[in-house]
Amino acid sequence: METTERIVEAYCRYIKHWFTIPNVRVKNNEIDLIAVDKDGKKAHIEIGVSISGSFSKLKDIVFQSGEERNRVNQATAGTKLGYFENKKFKPSEIISELCNVYGFDANSYRKIIVVWSAEETAIKTAKERGIDVWLLPELIQEIESQFREESGSYRDDTIRTLHLAAKTASLQKRQEAKQNVKSPRLPTKSRGVPIEAWQLFVSNIPKNVQHRTYKISEISAALNYDLESEKSPIEHNAYWQGKHAHSDLWRKAGWKAKPIRDKNSRKIVAVKFINLAQGKFI
Repeated sequence: METTERIVEAYCRYIKHWFTIPNVRVKNNEIDLIAVDKDGKKAHIEIGVSISGSFSKLKDIVFQSGEERNRVNQATAGTKLGYFENKKFKPSEIISELCNVYGFDANSYRKIIVVWSAEETAIKTAKERGIDVWLLPELIQEIESQFREESGSYRDDTIRTLHLAAKTASLQKRQEAKQNVKSPRLPTKSRGVPIEAWQLFVSNIPKNVQHRTYKISEISAALNYDLESEKSPIEHNAYWQGKHAHSDLWRKAGWKAKPIRDKNSRKIVAVKFINLAQGKFI
């Protein structure tokens, strides 16, 4: 039994609450799934799911008998509505098996095709011919919606796997939502702040003041670089007072930097720039 068939059977059992019988062999043919709802109405379900490009969509185009056995046309045959009509629903041995063995009424039972996707014309034509088309992604979404927040234990391997997938998806969404609420951090650069960014920052310090204090977050915003993502700017005075390319910039411009630490964390939370032309270093 293929995975897609297990998913469809799980959908019928746990979402639709139908009784099911899978993989009924009929001579050289096979019925993918027989289902019965709580009112006793029966269904013959065929699954033809492919997620491979052009082979994933059910189409309402001409089907020639025998092309499903032709190696050239075999892959596309299963994408045609006529294939399911003529090879899965209409064969006399299939109808005989359903009616004589499983008690179907030949004139009143559901015919259902499950595919990955389908053209609107194919869905419409199928409906006109008494066939419903189900899309597998929609079935999976219904299963996920049903079991996402439930905490029960399931013996059915398929529904347990989908349940775990749904719980994982729910957890990821909650984590993403929490991250979106947080203030976005400034981008970091693997090689530090470009010297041009420091040049622009220094040039924007007002020259007619004795001193100016900037929070680390303000400097980060001006540089478009998260200084708090590195250890040196928030832990080491030498980053601001030692001999570096960036500190040479404000020295040449007549400034000295005095780091200011938080009394509790002892981390550098701000920097005071002192104008040497207008006052001494304090």
